[in-house]
Amino acid sequence: MKKLSQVIALAGVMSAGLLGVQAVQAEVSASAAIANNYIFRGLLMGSGTPAVSGALDYAHESGAYAGVWGTSGDTAAGDEYNVYFGFGGEASGLSYDLNVLTYVYPGGLAASVKSDLGQLTEVTASVGYGAIGLSVTAPVSDEADVFGNDYVYTKLSLGYEAFGLVVANNAAEDGGTATDYTHVDLSYAFNDNVSFGLSKIVDGDISQRTLFQVSYSLPIEL
Repeated sequence: MKKLSQVIALAGVMSAGLLGVQAVQAEVSASAAIANNYIFRGLLMGSGTPAVSGALDYAHESGAYAGVWGTSGDTAAGDEYNVYFGFGGEASGLSYDLNVLTYVYPGGLAASVKSDLGQLTEVTASVGYGAIGLSVTAPVSDEADVFGNDYVYTKLSLGYEAFGLVVANNAAEDGGTATDYTHVDLSYAFNDNVSFGLSKIVDGDISQRTLFQVSYSLPIEL
């Protein structure tokens, strides 16, 4: 993976003191959500199939955290759950986060693909200042080729009150089979539970209609 070493080096710089989970007292939290579809990095993962998701998270006051998130709605790969752990915090007004996430598909087209942790594992390094955030993601598992060869996913986000803007790019390694594209997402949080979003691929090898999403989420008391 030619680009992976660059991403790991960047992650090391970020974790040394430079957007993610802020340091809080140790606690366990849970949440559940339902949406009219499943959109992942600007791509529609099903044929408009509603998605039900839930998460269980542990956060330590040191900034370390871990959790699991699961969802339905992917008509190709089937039900999905993600297991992740990482470390985040703030220093001199800058927030930082470094995490490792693995995707697991108990059934569907991807079920036969296995790695040490799951079917695909990624590392993400993020930094933020105020309402601005930047993150870089790359695969670290040997099975990256099965899911589209090596890639680097870079996301720039901006928030203002209840509005959010994301501009992101998925860049494939030269000669690989991953797809190069750029998407723009707009979101509006109506309240703490209901949010609306639009996602559009604006450049690249994919042609896709503008996607609309409405979701309802709620915390679960433990």
